[in-house]
Amino acid sequence: MTRQETGQIMNLLSFAYPRYYAGLDKIREKNAVNMWAATFAEDDPRLVVEAVKSFIAMDDKGFPPVPGQIKAKMRLIVGRGETSETEAWDMVRKAVRNSAYDSQAEFEKLPPPIRKLMGRANQLREWSLMDSDTFNSVVSSNFLKAYRIQSAREQEFNALPPDVQALVTEIAKAKAMPKLPEKKPEALPPRTDAERASAMPECVRKALETLREGRIPNADGGKGGGSNAE
Repeated sequence: MTRQETGQIMNLLSFAYPRYYAGLDKIREKNAVNMWAATFAEDDPRLVVEAVKSFIAMDDKGFPPVPGQIKAKMRLIVGRGETSETEAWDMVRKAVRNSAYDSQAEFEKLPPPIRKLMGRANQLREWSLMDSDTFNSVVSSNFLKAYRIQSAREQEFNALPPDVQALVTEIAKAKAMPKLPEKKPEALPPRTDAERASAMPECVRKALETLREGRIPNADGGKGGGSNAE
């Protein structure tokens, strides 16, 4: 919705609530237009107008709406075309009855929200093998509850501004990406005797050489003159 279209919405509200909008000065009126224009920038102006008209027609308190109330009316108008939880379950039951031979084909006939909730076509086949009492009680109850929660989350997400939706989607994708395993440092090759000897202090190296020759090293680290004591 453009700023000009937003101005038309504000004119509609000022006509419906003249006492409230008559007290607005030019600055406050401009700020109100800017706020509404930013809030409904990505929305169809025809839908916004219908939502405003719906609010005015049902208002019994005499106070003009805030943008959030109009957003709620818009979701209500759009939601009339959505599949209810009862309708969704009826679709699932029919798909289960016909899934004995081709569960994938039946799964693909279901609306995207139902497929998203079920996750895989094999679920239809598994439910078709279940006894009817459990399917129509336990499975039915769990499905209806899960579908209700999913629909509520979708409505809340759709109510967010477009830039916030993009941010939420980006964060969700980042969390879903598998973490790469940390690369361990490569093990160093074993050192040779010569390398180990060169790394030793001179006094230690000489003492070891003396011991290998069977002599007792002097206190100063040099070679002793005599052999081992008997």
